[in-house]
Amino acid sequence: MTVFSDAADAVGSFLQSDATVGGYVIGIGLLVTLVIVFLILPFGRGKQDSLFMISVGMAVVFNAMVEWWPFWTVIIFAMILGWVILDPLGGTSKR
Repeated sequence: MTVFSDAADAVGSFLQSDATVGGYVIGIGLLVTLVIVFLILPFGRGKQDSLFMISVGMAVVFNAMVEWWPFWTVIIFAMILGWVILDPLGGTSKR
């Protein structure tokens, strides 16, 4: 067992569930924390879109690497981020 799996077990036990739920809770907490930190830091002025995508990408990859989230979540987030980056709908409203 690693520190990461022990943490997931502890959170899952605290929530009266299993380690999978604990890993998801810890992973979501890490994702929210990284997004907040990256968007509040002073070097992020005017670059919020790219910093948001970078922080979400870093959090998702880290969560998959320490096995808090299954690897398919990386693929789903990569598809969503690719959709956001490519902006196939043009990003403008005609109203």
